[in-house]
Amino acid sequence: RPGETFGLVAFGGTGVDVLESRLREPTSGLASEVDRFLGGLSPRGSTSFTAAFPNIDRWSRAAWAQGDQPIFVLISDGQPTRGSLGLDLETAYSQISYDRSMPIFALAARPADHPAENLLRNLSHFQRGDIFTISGGDAGGAVAALLSSIRVPVLQGIRSELPSSSGVELANPNPQTL
Repeated sequence: RPGETFGLVAFGGTGVDVLESRLREPTSGLASEVDRFLGGLSPRGSTSFTAAFPNIDRWSRAAWAQGDQPIFVLISDGQPTRGSLGLDLETAYSQISYDRSMPIFALAARPADHPAENLLRNLSHFQRGDIFTISGGDAGGAVAALLSSIRVPVLQGIRSELPSSSGVELANPNPQTL
């Protein structure tokens, strides 16, 4: 939507491909740019789920600098085949989510088995996000459900006032009250 920005990174093998190094705003030709970018990718094995972290970290810092809430959406089949796995992988995701106060949402694209889906569930659920699964042809429905589930803080700069309290600290690094 107008006023929002995004970054797009595809990772596989030992490297990453980015649509653009900076955050992008929506434009009229954006859909065709994204289609060309995704259509030009060559899937490759040895997927590391942490390969994209430098880009995600840079983009989340840029979002906070603009006064925006960063959100990480991971689209995967849940099969990391390179680098950190299991608890090490969950710890890495937890660290980037916590450091950037960034919820993680997972879109599980035909996960191969229950452990693959559980990995994506853990990477998202424990980072204040959610998981949505595409198992058939309804990719649009899963994407719409994911987007409608995103809840982020609003009213930048508004702080809580708790009567008869002094020295109160709130857990969220960006406290806001509606």
